[in-house]
Amino acid sequence: EFSPPHVLEELTAAFKANEQHAYFECFAGLLGYASNLSTLKTAGFYIILALFFRLVILLDVHPRLGLLVQVARKCADDTFHFMLQFTLMYAMLSYLAFWSFSESRSEFSTISWSAYALFRYFVGEFEFPEEPPGMKFICFLIIYVFVVFVMMINFLLAIV
Repeated sequence: EFSPPHVLEELTAAFKANEQHAYFECFAGLLGYASNLSTLKTAGFYIILALFFRLVILLDVHPRLGLLVQVARKCADDTFHFMLQFTLMYAMLSYLAFWSFSESRSEFSTISWSAYALFRYFVGEFEFPEEPPGMKFICFLIIYVFVVFVMMINFLLAIV
């Protein structure tokens, strides 16, 4: 349903001609179409995201429906400073996890994978290894859980 209408004719002509050039031309056209479709879907994603934010802002016209925007305006300064502090702590803990555990645990093999693994821990997707972790990893987890879960999330809840 999403294929261009000329693809079937091009493929049929390429098979009838049985020439390498015809095959490559047909497949180059298919790859170009796939690339254009991917670009179109990416652009559509950002347009719909912009429309979502526009909807949230337009709901501010109504006094009862605009609570989200009103709350965001009132706590914007505190939220900015919280996000600054949280980002610095999260980056430091991601680097610490990469530096300390990259050789022994694959989820910390790069800094970006380390940040992703800590985000997975943050949302509760923690996989326990078969063998018990070392004391250094346990200390790291205790610090991470105390700083990120207990302190920072409670700060965020207190702001809102």
